[in-house]
Amino acid sequence: MRSGRNVAVYARQSLDIKDSLSIETQIELCTRFSGEAEPIVYVDKGFSGKNTKRPEFQKLLQDVEQNRYEKVIVYKLDRFTRSVADFIQTWEILSRHQTQFVSINESFDTSTPMGRATILMIAVFAQLERETIALRVTDNYYARVKDGRWPGGPAPYGFRNGRVALDGKQHATLLPGEPKEIQTVQDIFARYIQPDESLGIIARRLNDAGVEAPGGRGWNSVAVRRMLQSPVYVRADASIYYFLQKKGCRIESSLLDFDGRHAVLLYGKRKAADRKRQPWEGRSCVIANFEGYVDAALWIAANEKIAVNKQLPRGNMGKHSWLTGLLKCAACESALVITVNESGTRYLNCAGHRNHVCEKSYRTVCLSEVEAVVEQEIRRLFTLGETKRQEILPESEEEKKTEQRLQEIEKQLGNIADNFILGVPSAAVRQQLAERAANLEAERKQLRLSAVKEKDPIVVAGLDWETMNYEEKKLTARTFIRRVIVDTAGQVTVEWKV
Repeated sequence: MRSGRNVAVYARQSLDIKDSLSIETQIELCTRFSGEAEPIVYVDKGFSGKNTKRPEFQKLLQDVEQNRYEKVIVYKLDRFTRSVADFIQTWEILSRHQTQFVSINESFDTSTPMGRATILMIAVFAQLERETIALRVTDNYYARVKDGRWPGGPAPYGFRNGRVALDGKQHATLLPGEPKEIQTVQDIFARYIQPDESLGIIARRLNDAGVEAPGGRGWNSVAVRRMLQSPVYVRADASIYYFLQKKGCRIESSLLDFDGRHAVLLYGKRKAADRKRQPWEGRSCVIANFEGYVDAALWIAANEKIAVNKQLPRGNMGKHSWLTGLLKCAACESALVITVNESGTRYLNCAGHRNHVCEKSYRTVCLSEVEAVVEQEIRRLFTLGETKRQEILPESEEEKKTEQRLQEIEKQLGNIADNFILGVPSAAVRQQLAERAANLEAERKQLRLSAVKEKDPIVVAGLDWETMNYEEKKLTARTFIRRVIVDTAGQVTVEWKV
């Protein structure tokens, strides 16, 4: 006999738009079919049905596997999933735990062969609908952008969405935004080309001046760099044509279209492995149907400086600690920067705190104590000084899947960050993006925590920490440690690569 409540209701809505059945209505309709029992409700708002990577959906499956429910009720099958493969896999879990599946919008009996065939057919058409919609949206996107029209979505910082009449038709475009935002954009470009300016200095100055950042999260060097590299701000002339061509960008517009007034639209996704390359390389661009704010010479000068600074050797990298580059804030996961006071004592500062995006202060955390903890962990893990060697086990399939998912999350968070940095038009959209980012952050932290497992000691021959010089310690740390998470109380967590 099962204990506790035995009916679950699942509701999902990817976007809150007109003619879309709301979460509340789905729950109300499903509850009517739950009988006398009060159902347990699971809600995923802002998540697509193309896969099962939804927090409440996963929680529902975990509860089903604990035999909590006799019945799972949804308003419609496509609220549950739009993937045939995912539905079959989920259905197997429900069947294994003798849990009925009820869709109140479609009538079928999963206890009969015909009923099972019917539900599979419905799942096939749900997936076909999703793929057709995705293809139509993609085709429409490229058709608009190749004509120089704004493809839709949040307007970049300093712009606002609008319409322009062309050949008797209204087309999407970008219109000038708030004057103070336009001035901020122009000031950023003008300041950055100065010899003593840097991305970080500009970000801190903007935060100190109380200038509102895209998305309201505060300025940082990433936000400033992305703005400087975005061609939507440039008044593109022939020099921009040759600059982008030299950088490996496919130019779809004629050289004659680069009139020194209109901006450039960049399109085409990059693979995660290409993110470290220049943002224009391997992508396409076209002259936009709106004008830029920044002269071509200034835009090129700013981007040439970014390229030069990226190539400069980081002579001071690791000067103060063999853990430099590995230390991360436990609260916001920003880098922890090392500072040295007049007496030579080394302390940590959160880069996010300096840029006003993190409230944590590390002034009381001493770096020497952190190094001592990590050194102890290295000794424990590797049992240094022994001559016995144990081979490092190859990465398991589960670990590979975890790493792949972490890469996917990083990509999605990057996309959300782009939306914030380029400007979000409404509070509702900002809220949806913030909720999505919070869910992704929670999943990322959970995956990373699950990856930090107790392992058998890996004994490596010939390693003696006491006799290692500074560079050897730094190399050892970077070889075996993914990152070192430190909180404001000085608690240290080491995440290993092995």
